[in-house]
Amino acid sequence: MIYKDLFMALDRQVEADREKLIESAKEKARAILQEAEQDIKKAEKTFQEELAKEEQLGKKGAAKKSKSTPKNTHLTKLILGVKYKFFEQAIYLSRKQLNELAKKSDYQQVLKKLIKECVETFPEVDRLLVNSRDVSLAKKILHELKLNLKIKAADNVSAGVIAVSADEKLSVCNTLDFRLDKVIPSLSPQISEILYG
Repeated sequence: MIYKDLFMALDRQVEADREKLIESAKEKARAILQEAEQDIKKAEKTFQEELAKEEQLGKKGAAKKSKSTPKNTHLTKLILGVKYKFFEQAIYLSRKQLNELAKKSDYQQVLKKLIKECVETFPEVDRLLVNSRDVSLAKKILHELKLNLKIKAADNVSAGVIAVSADEKLSVCNTLDFRLDKVIPSLSPQISEILYG
């Protein structure tokens, strides 16, 4: 009973830490997106000022013509490029922050939870692929969980675990990168709204 309460408390702590990490990544992404919005507004303002100057100089239809000029097309491409760059940077920073979790002391609990999820949802699991730095940690976790699975180092796994069946036909990816990839599509509409209005 004491162990069950301890595991439940640890699960709650890991979940709380994960939520804090995700919220922190979201805050950084929001800050980057706000900065991008400001840069875009400045570029649009500059463009509008240039249009106003052209009109004041007496060029008839300058505003209408400029909408199809290479200069305007270039500015539009530049604005979209900046917006996309900031979107990619927000995702990159989120991914980097998640992978930094592997260097923290509470990563053992995170990895343990990821392993448990794999085993519970994928009973055919024969071996686990983890980052080479996590091999001994994963072995320790398997010993604690009384599981007899093979562990293999895979440097393409930055943080988390991939469970593989004996025949290698089935696998379950439970890495932090994969989890972020699953969340990005649900966040894309919000990010697009901020960037593209």
